[in-house]
Amino acid sequence: CKNLKIICNTAVGFDNVDLNACNKKGVIVTNTPDVLTETVADYAIGLIISACRRINYYENYLRKGQWKRTSLTDLLSQDVHSRIFGFMGFGRIGRAIAGRLAGFHGKNIYYSRNRLPKKEERQFQAEYVSKNELLRTADVIVLILPYTKDTHHFIGETELGMMQKSAVLVNMARGGIVDDLALIDALKSGRIFSAALDVYENEPDINEQFFKLENAVLSPHLGSATINTRRAMSMRAAKNLVLGLNGHTAPDIVN
Repeated sequence: CKNLKIICNTAVGFDNVDLNACNKKGVIVTNTPDVLTETVADYAIGLIISACRRINYYENYLRKGQWKRTSLTDLLSQDVHSRIFGFMGFGRIGRAIAGRLAGFHGKNIYYSRNRLPKKEERQFQAEYVSKNELLRTADVIVLILPYTKDTHHFIGETELGMMQKSAVLVNMARGGIVDDLALIDALKSGRIFSAALDVYENEPDINEQFFKLENAVLSPHLGSATINTRRAMSMRAAKNLVLGLNGHTAPDIVN
């Protein structure tokens, strides 16, 4: 692609683009921030509730005709309200999720490369903690951080071993942030309660062991997939493209 001038990614993340190669060749790279924040945050709430309350398992249980009676102690799940919500990464989307969780009357803690100003911490009622403290104390852990060489397998066997047995892990970020083999093992053995995943390593060729897990909520990377949001993402990418090709500064340039 010797004539390539600009790559306009329709996503916030741009780990699928070789920035170093683009920089060497003078190729502009853009993304689409902001326009998908609210939609992804909505989806995250759905995954959190589903993973805590086992909604996907209950539906399959019903569809298979297994519901024969109702017992006080069968098919129990975890509460969503009044829990400790731990955020790994607390950017635009993380804060939007935290805002929605305010109605669940829990506590927000977060770990991020950069700590927020105290004013913003008060706004989102979020407490900054170390990575290890978050892993040990959070009931629901939401991953919403960028995928880089530093965050590859950010959650692995060691981290999963630090979580509570009742913990729920939700990955709304990128595949590769979680060691999928370690997570599968933790879910199989009951080391953690459940997981909800919208992203995976090597997607779409994900590890088929996930399909056998009754305590995993699986989604095919569709956090931003609404009609309005995908239209907005496409238009933002198109505007970056037109401006970049016409010699103007593309508004969402990342390199």
